Amino acid sequence: MMNGPANREIITLQLGRCGNNMAHEFWRDLCEEHLIEYRDGSGTYTGEVDGIRRDHISVFFNEGSKGRYVPRTVLVDLNLSDLQQVTGSSDGLGSLYRPEGIIANDEGSGNCYARAFHTEGPDLAEHVLETVRKEAESCDCLQGVQFVQSLCGGTGAGLGGLCMKTISDFLDSGVGVKCIMQSFATVPSPDVGDRVLEYYNAALGVQDLMDYCHQAFLFDNMALSAICQKTLNMEVPRFSNMNNIVALAMSGITSSLRFPGTLDADLRKMHTNLVPFQNAHFLMTGMLSS
Repeated sequence: MMNGPANREIITLQLGRCGNNMAHEFWRDLCEEHLIEYRDGSGTYTGEVDGIRRDHISVFFNEGSKGRYVPRTVLVDLNLSDLQQVTGSSDGLGSLYRPEGIIANDEGSGNCYARAFHTEGPDLAEHVLETVRKEAESCDCLQGVQFVQSLCGGTGAGLGGLCMKTISDFLDSGVGVKCIMQSFATVPSPDVGDRVLEYYNAALGVQDLMDYCHQAFLFDNMALSAICQKTLNMEVPRFSNMNNIVALAMSGITSSLRFPGTLDADLRKMHTNLVPFQNAHFLMTGMLSS
């Protein structure tokens, strides 16, 4: 396996029910692309020893002493039962998540940004920071931290924003000055979801993306629903279908980080090429159906 800058690591934080479900689909796609066996929970690489799928595998996966690859991720939620549905998924992928990377309580956010940010979130955010710090210390050359969240919910927007602030302060202290913070986030729409607080959560959450993220990819729930209806011919799209579309987009966006190449080979180059000004860092995503 190659060593050096090509293997610069990325730590993922997945927050809230939507964020964890989207990230779960993302990790499943990555396991299949990099030939990691997840169905039996073994996490073993099944491809060629010197194959292209293994060259940059350590960007998102951490290899254990017995050749077991586990996602370099931290799962966070204020609703333990929702998180248990992800970690206990029937596809076997949940067994690859490290127990020390699963952080949750059962207080709930009440779908309220303020409650998640100010009341229930601070204790959890400190735990998240400590977990991220340990994960960063185990990396050879950390290149960035990415968030997977929904700005519709209290946990994704509120706790997500708090974790961004906490981790940004930690990285700016000199531990990872050159690290890039990026986010994959869904935003509300009138036709998908009916909670009044979604728009307040999103407005406050976008401000956190402005302040602490270097680049953000936003996904409109209405656009995702339209893709399911027009392209996949679904009359009533389910959130699982929409999550899968986001995961495919995430896989495509990060493909240049996971496979050999010169264009956008790391988050810093991607940021330089795509972000012309500091606050113009909300990036559009386009997908072509085959």
